[in-house]
Amino acid sequence: MGIRGFHLLFWRNMAIYTVKPGDTLTKIARRYDIKNWRSLAQANGIEGDKI
Repeated sequence: MGIRGFHLLFWRNMAIYTVKPGDTLTKIARRYDIKNWRSLAQANGIEGDKI
């Protein structure tokens, strides 16, 4: 389940992405060419794979 208004910070280019319904960490990581969703989660202080 997504959270409205939740933002993810990307450390490479300091982009901010607003999570949309249906998004997953895996999909977002692929979109921004991040090696894996765990790296994205760790950089944003997210535990687990649910956003």
